[in-house]
Amino acid sequence: MKNIHVIAVIIFTLICTILPSSYAEPTVSIIMEKTTYSYCEKLFYIIEVSEVTGDPAIVHIRDETGKGSSAIPIQISNLQNPVPSLVPFEAEVFPLGKYFIDVEYSGTKNTAEFELVDSGN
Repeated sequence: MKNIHVIAVIIFTLICTILPSSYAEPTVSIIMEKTTYSYCEKLFYIIEVSEVTGDPAIVHIRDETGKGSSAIPIQISNLQNPVPSLVPFEAEVFPLGKYFIDVEYSGTKNTAEFELVDSGN
């Protein structure tokens, strides 16, 4: 009888430790190649997720005044997803200052920041 009680406690403990983690919300993080850019350079970062859910990540890039881009959907197919910019920073489009990358993925959000500076070139 004592063995059955021990086995029941072990099974209950395993269920309690396994079930909460199986319902955990996915996480998202942004890994920046660097945090300071200048004109003619291209932005590069990695969206890292804890699990691939089939949902796209939705990215907004905004400046320090809050002015931002339209929603940019990024397909998430791996735990680490590189996001290279196709065009470099240009003075006519991007004023100098601080910028933020907001990423939303499967109900979770994260923000990273970088600064656009004048390199004097």
